[in-house]
Amino acid sequence: MESAPGPNGRRIAFFGGSFDPPHLGHLAVARAARAALALDTVLFAPVGAQPLKPMGSTACFEDRLAMTELAIAGEPGFEVSLADRPKASGAPNFTLETLKTLRAGLAPEGALFCLMGADSFFGLSGWHRAAEIPFVASLIVASRPGQRPRSGLPGSGLRCQRD
Repeated sequence: MESAPGPNGRRIAFFGGSFDPPHLGHLAVARAARAALALDTVLFAPVGAQPLKPMGSTACFEDRLAMTELAIAGEPGFEVSLADRPKASGAPNFTLETLKTLRAGLAPEGALFCLMGADSFFGLSGWHRAAEIPFVASLIVASRPGQRPRSGLPGSGLRCQRD
């Protein structure tokens, strides 16, 4: 298990979502993951077209992007990413495809993570080609304070394992 990046590697977590609006919980989860896993960067990526939310977000993409930029301003290691911006075709954004693109731009020594809340994790089986996601990026799953794990699932809270 490697806990630090190689000489040219970076440790990056992709944190995608609607961010409608971004809130203190998003920041707390990202801070905890950054500290626990010695992440260089947490990429906050508002999604263009969320396939699991066909009605879309309340705010338009540009407004959600601006809100996310304001929420993370001045936070070391946090960046806004356009990796999940709306596609010209209007096609949905799929996390697997976004992670593959990010992985391709990362040095071989780098580490890519996918940061998500437990609510997203519990619904992962409904995602596009979900079984492939952990082979592209290690998962970081965080629960909400006081959230109990579902029956049959071990543990609770933020559990981090270094890749």
